[in-house]
Amino acid sequence: LQQGEVERYDFEATKNGTDAVIVEQDGWKIEKGSILEKYGATYNEYAPAKEFYQIQKWFYPSGSMRTKTSFLGDVVIGIYEEYDEEGNLLKVVDEDKKFGKIKPKDIVELLEKEGWFNRETGENKITEKEVLPTTGEFYREIIKYVQIRYVPKQATGERSYWEIAIEPRFMMWITTYIVDGETGEFTKEKTFEMREE
Repeated sequence: LQQGEVERYDFEATKNGTDAVIVEQDGWKIEKGSILEKYGATYNEYAPAKEFYQIQKWFYPSGSMRTKTSFLGDVVIGIYEEYDEEGNLLKVVDEDKKFGKIKPKDIVELLEKEGWFNRETGENKITEKEVLPTTGEFYREIIKYVQIRYVPKQATGERSYWEIAIEPRFMMWITTYIVDGETGEFTKEKTFEMREE
């Protein structure tokens, strides 16, 4: 992107906005949705395993970008951007300011230390495939079975915390972590959930 020039929807790759396509670029997995007349379209962009997060971009029906939001699970992270239809920047929010001492990267490192996955090798204990590509496919597949939430201090009146629930596809056990947002101390609980297949 040139400075001051906002990203545009890729009409060519999506057959004039009528097809959804998935492409890989520099290790990123990018899902480009088709244009819906009233709402526009989205891109879901999954970072390579070493980075482990997702960017969601919304586009106006005209093709200019409306919003750009980064996520770790259900938690908005990084820099949020919002544009008008002419491509003028309306709003920028540093979402990382809301976190205490424990940041998104600390949560990813905790899950890795706990043995759930290895971002270098693609090995994991969450999906049916024991080894995933270390491209954006890694995050995209793992996050289907992992819920990550952040609860700020204002909501609890006491301390902020992270809640992570992991439900591997091939088991009926859910492992839940509660991580203190300031100290990083955590509790871990396993619960059994009966499911009908």
